[in-house]
Amino acid sequence: VKDGYLHHLCVFLVYSLLLCHRKKFSFAGWGRKGNAALLALLAAGMGYIVLSGGYYPKYDQQTVMELGAALREGDVSSFETGGYLFKYPHQMGTVLYFRILSAVFGNLNYIAFELVNILFILGAYVLLVKISNEIWGEKENNVGGGILLVCLLFLPYLFYASYLYGTVTGLFFALLS
Repeated sequence: VKDGYLHHLCVFLVYSLLLCHRKKFSFAGWGRKGNAALLALLAAGMGYIVLSGGYYPKYDQQTVMELGAALREGDVSSFETGGYLFKYPHQMGTVLYFRILSAVFGNLNYIAFELVNILFILGAYVLLVKISNEIWGEKENNVGGGILLVCLLFLPYLFYASYLYGTVTGLFFALLS
């Protein structure tokens, strides 16, 4: 599988330069426009990862995506004795999720599925900001801007945009609840 390590390095360097440029770590006055700018930067970074990487899912990711497409076509053999969903019933929710995505975007359209992951990651970040502002107060020092900066610094989760599994959607719905 082709791995674009230079792409990853470039994204990391751009993030690092942007973060080092900001000398003062007070987010008072940062406001919604600053938060929106950070979210746009996050979306652009994840979009770049997804669109330049071409990461076709492997192993369980591939299996649940293909089973979702098969379920859409009416193939329920994975539920039979010895089938994948018979052995691993905890994957039924993920397979159903990919069945729905397959109905919307077409079978095995992994790029579209990864772009949907970006929306769920951004939604999780927005929910983290809302939760932090609820806890610490939005008007005092805009903790949400700091939360988004930490999210920007946590690069591994940005790469989860290309990970087709239930992790990203699970975190979003856990925060939503």
